[in-house]
Amino acid sequence: DICKRNVDEWVLISEDEIADEIRYMLEHRQILIEGAAALPLAYCRKNRDALKGKRIALLITGKRIGYKRLKDLLVVNT
Repeated sequence: DICKRNVDEWVLISEDEIADEIRYMLEHRQILIEGAAALPLAYCRKNRDALKGKRIALLITGKRIGYKRLKDLLVVNT
């Protein structure tokens, strides 16, 4: 009920979209992030047309990703 009253928009982000952002940040920014930190990035990429021209600030935190998960993410696209 609290969420229904206070959340402006619900957006579904897939596991693949989250994984894409983790890989992007590692490859292009040399920053290792966890899935939770990839969510706002995936949201912005998914909604880039609606956000165009707006000032956006994201706080990217967390690098608590397990070795096996990271390895699985990186091996998929090599």
